Amino acid sequence: MANQFTLGGHHVDVNYTIGGNADFVALTYRGEEISRDFKLRDIHTDHTAVDTLISVQLAERSSGDRTIFAFFLSNIEVPQDETADFTTVGIHQEHVNRGRRPYQSDTWDPFVMHGTARNVIVAL
Repeated sequence: MANQFTLGGHHVDVNYTIGGNADFVALTYRGEEISRDFKLRDIHTDHTAVDTLISVQLAERSSGDRTIFAFFLSNIEVPQDETADFTTVGIHQEHVNRGRRPYQSDTWDPFVMHGTARNVIVAL
């Protein structure tokens, strides 16, 4: 299975590496307004009936509002020294603290992402 993924779409670039040292950066998110690096402990992985959903919290404000980024990742088989192109869905979620504004709800913005998968040797 591939363990390094480079994705882009909707003014967002993501690099994600599986299986490395937990103290190293595993996911890098670069957007128009937010750029962040995430270690393994900050990345949520949920196995669904569709694919694996990878999610990270991009921002949290003192009001309790927060921004989440997520994307679906398939199990992609790639021979060593080769790459595979794929397409998936990225999602931005704006969560609004309803206690302060009960009339507002979460906003979900899905978008298409194109990526490249490869096998790399990672530092343990």
